[in-house]
Amino acid sequence: MPMCFICNQTFSLNSNLITHLNIFHDPKSLMEFKCLEPNCCRVLTTFHSYKNHLTQHTNLPDVSTSNEYLNFTKEHKTSALHFVSCPVLNDDIPSSHHCTESITIKQFNNTLRYNSISLASKWYNNSVIPRKIIQVLFDDIQQFNHSFLSLLKKKLLDIISLNNFEINLFKDMLLMFDSLENPFSNINSEHMRFKALDEMGVLVRPKMVDIGCGLTDRMMGGHVLFEPKPVQMSVIPLRSVLKIILQDCNLFEIVIKYMKQLECSSKKCISNFVQSQLWQSKLKDNSQKLILPLFIYFDDFEINNALGSHAGNNKLGAVYASLACLPPEYSSSLENIFLVSLFKSKDRQEYGNHAVFSELTSELKFLETTGIDILYNGKINKVFFSLGLILGDNLGLHSMLGFSESFIANFPCRFCKSHKTECQHQVEQIDNNLRNEVNYSDDVAVNDLTLTGIKQLCIFNEINSFHVTKNYAVDIMHDILEGVCKYDIGMMLKTMIYDLNYFTIDILNDRIESFNYGPINIRNRPPLLSNESLRRGIIKMSASEMLCFTKNLALIIGELVPLHSKYWCLYVTLKQIIDILLGKCLKVEDIKLCKVLIKEHHELYIQLFNTHLKPKFHHMIHYPYIMEQCGPLSSLWSMRFESKHKQLKETAKSITSRKNSPYTLALKHQLSLAYRVLSSNNNIIDMQFGHQITLSETTWLEYSKVEFLCSPFEFLEDAIFVSWIILKEPLIIVIICLF
Repeated sequence: MPMCFICNQTFSLNSNLITHLNIFHDPKSLMEFKCLEPNCCRVLTTFHSYKNHLTQHTNLPDVSTSNEYLNFTKEHKTSALHFVSCPVLNDDIPSSHHCTESITIKQFNNTLRYNSISLASKWYNNSVIPRKIIQVLFDDIQQFNHSFLSLLKKKLLDIISLNNFEINLFKDMLLMFDSLENPFSNINSEHMRFKALDEMGVLVRPKMVDIGCGLTDRMMGGHVLFEPKPVQMSVIPLRSVLKIILQDCNLFEIVIKYMKQLECSSKKCISNFVQSQLWQSKLKDNSQKLILPLFIYFDDFEINNALGSHAGNNKLGAVYASLACLPPEYSSSLENIFLVSLFKSKDRQEYGNHAVFSELTSELKFLETTGIDILYNGKINKVFFSLGLILGDNLGLHSMLGFSESFIANFPCRFCKSHKTECQHQVEQIDNNLRNEVNYSDDVAVNDLTLTGIKQLCIFNEINSFHVTKNYAVDIMHDILEGVCKYDIGMMLKTMIYDLNYFTIDILNDRIESFNYGPINIRNRPPLLSNESLRRGIIKMSASEMLCFTKNLALIIGELVPLHSKYWCLYVTLKQIIDILLGKCLKVEDIKLCKVLIKEHHELYIQLFNTHLKPKFHHMIHYPYIMEQCGPLSSLWSMRFESKHKQLKETAKSITSRKNSPYTLALKHQLSLAYRVLSSNNNIIDMQFGHQITLSETTWLEYSKVEFLCSPFEFLEDAIFVSWIILKEPLIIVIICLF
């Protein structure tokens, strides 16, 4: 039966022991992890290896409803961090060895080597530490160790000599001193460190792929010569990344359990892409295969100063991949967004989509037809992957999929064939105008952008299960938060302040500044509005700030606006639409209501401001149909992917060289992935809490009389008091402040 090696509490399941350690003992602060199973005294150095080791012992079937780890006792209240003092046994030492057996020099060297490469991996994971500095850090540590370990060794030899001890008794200790004086002998260069990570199977190196040929200049004999030079991009084998993530990081079990949970959930409510009509249609002919959906995301980002003299020279295009079947608490983590390729944006513009995305297309074909083998519970499982959707902002999607990159073109929409004059006044979707495989092929044959809105044939149509006309991907971050909200609220506030005189801009700014946004929204607190911008109906905010502002505007200025104001009706309608779009679970009734609200919103906008609808407004009329096909739109937006850009930008800022940015940044990203695998911990804690609060004896007795669910609850014995609690549910995070 699993037992905690710190507080000796027993559990019926290994998973409950792991969760208990996460909640009460902070595994990151522990140096050693001891197995207390009968006839096993193994001591492991990482939490990841400890979890894997526990699976080797016979255990009861996992029960998802078990809550043993939530059984608070007084022992938990006073428990402190402890460090296990038993020697570390390597994986090649049989478990029958008793932990009191003296540690051998081989075990010591193996532990030293593993900890050394773990330290190197941790430094490589830091985005602000350049790779060249890591070599300096290793040299400094080695010099520091040598400076005092040589003195300690000399002191030990003097003691042995003075007391006439047999030197063979201290042979192993002296050898340990020698090892500590040079702890990085096996990884004293970057080449050796990378080789060690390769041998451990945690580093997936990027490769450079030719996409064209250019010219480079060099000086020779006082003359400038031009020579041909291959133009390359950085590509990371997606099959290798998925295999490591699913197998070594234990995500496969999480995915399978979540998909089974979705199968058993109500069919009336769609909370994930795997429940959608589009995904179910892809599975019709492959019901016997285990197929996981993939999302591919593309966007450009600038690594230099956007206003500097070199802006645009090193602008990069990034392609990311994510599993669409992860639980929300995992899909929101940047660790589960994987880099697939990096290239210079100007290279894509010069050599075209087919040159840049052909490698990605081939990889997706392989994953769909051949798949990869995942070892789980001692069995090899063949897992296939199918391209669910290609995500991105509007410009990124149009450029990647071959549509017009101008939104004032004659046919600016990627979903329908409506002319731009129709789009400017269209308040609901015309089904007969939707693009399909037949009219798409006809338009490609016409080969005229002005007549069709199609610039080139989409290369991803080569994938059997994918067609560009069924890529129902929209980005509510750019369409709504950075588009419609800015237009609506900007024009609404302009009219209310300068035309209707409901309030002044000073009053509005005072209320924005003094409003209580709460512990979560305070991080996205909106900035004050400028008089110059608002007179033009313009609001300058980020997407997160605009979301916070829109959600709280009714509380900020609601009582200053007449109840039956049409401008306020526009805001209320917009807020209702946003509530539906950001929902994590969709019902048929929600989709029907959203369709009605969008029509009312567009009609009211045209009526109030006497203007036409912009392209982002037009995308909204397709939202109800897209929700029917793909589920919640909040799982398709760019918010988390754009946050992923920040990691690469931070790395780029710490590196002065721009000679081969795609490879440099891709390699650094993969080193971070290697660190994640080495220190993997995919357990999401169901409950976290703040510092414990000591109550007086009188208060304890008073609370112990409270009844819950018509039964007495003994607070004195069964509960602890804390400052705050975070409960992580499948769809929401609840923060409860108790004191």
